[in-house]
Amino acid sequence: MSPLPNDRRVWTRYTANRKTVNLSEADTEEISWVARLQDLSRSGLGLLFKRRFELGAKLTVEFLVPGRDDPLPLHVQVVRASQNSKGEWYIGCELVQELSEAELQDLLKPTSP
Repeated sequence: MSPLPNDRRVWTRYTANRKTVNLSEADTEEISWVARLQDLSRSGLGLLFKRRFELGAKLTVEFLVPGRDDPLPLHVQVVRASQNSKGEWYIGCELVQELSEAELQDLLKPTSP
């Protein structure tokens, strides 16, 4: 649980640093982008990105996971968007389906260089 008294998160949020393999809007697979995973919990994730997404946008985010042949696809909805001093966007997302403990641990494992 988060130590902040006003933080209402149910799940612990972990710091992460992993590139996405693919990020696309739910209604199209023709356009895809790359983002960097900043943090995640069993119910959400935070991405650092070069463009803004509208609140409510539905995205599919894919990650390479050690031991899996195919990327792990996660379906999310944007619930927060804020720009930092470098012009990058932090995109906070809620997962459509919570991660299992095994999926969470897989995403926290370091990736190969």
